[in-house]
Amino acid sequence: AGFDWGFKLQFMEGSDARFIHSLGLFDRTANEILQPDLVEAYLSLHFPLIMDGGLDLKLGKFVTLEGAETIDPRSNFFYSHSYIFNFGIPFNHTGALAAWHATSHLDLYAGLTRGVNTSIDDNNDSLAFDGGVGVNLLDGKLTVLASTHIGPETVNDNHDNRYLNDITITAKPAKNFTSITDLNYIYDEAADASGYGMAQDFIYTINDVFSIGARGEIGATQTDSTSHLSRKMMMRSTLCAAARSL
Repeated sequence: AGFDWGFKLQFMEGSDARFIHSLGLFDRTANEILQPDLVEAYLSLHFPLIMDGGLDLKLGKFVTLEGAETIDPRSNFFYSHSYIFNFGIPFNHTGALAAWHATSHLDLYAGLTRGVNTSIDDNNDSLAFDGGVGVNLLDGKLTVLASTHIGPETVNDNHDNRYLNDITITAKPAKNFTSITDLNYIYDEAADASGYGMAQDFIYTINDVFSIGARGEIGATQTDSTSHLSRKMMMRSTLCAAARSL
């Protein structure tokens, strides 16, 4: 394929919007339960470079690479979200992200953003790195996405980085069975705090209408200082049955 371009605009209105705002966008609606949000607004460019898959470039506001779950509920099996989605990954970025489709099995991602959940305003006027590696094997039956976001996130601090790292493994060993493993590790230099999480989803499709799923997850945080060491551990399991119309 040759050069191509497009764009995406996704807007939402509702109670969930208050949890995913980016800095500087719809800040004045913070006291309302039902709020608007511009989830994504970006220009997409495709360049036929180097390999047959070419290179795709996003410019604007887009959702994060990280994690097994998405803001758009149509991409999620479970109604509830994991600890990792709520505490371990960003929701969105504003900047530029390139995806090089090196082979049919390998994708490389790299870009610069204004930070975690940051758009019009930036609390420290510093850029961050956003990138990852995606692998597609066994005719799509096994996919792995390792992603990272590195940069300063603390207010008025442009040198202490926050490291947000995630690995999502999706396996389909059988036609009706899907396993999704999400591994997460974060570290913040300014707070000298770290955290990790693991979520394991199993989804079984009974037929074209009904599916069942189970999720087990664990998360932990640790804060070190000269005076004390603080640790917190969280565990949770979730069961779900889903039906969809034909």
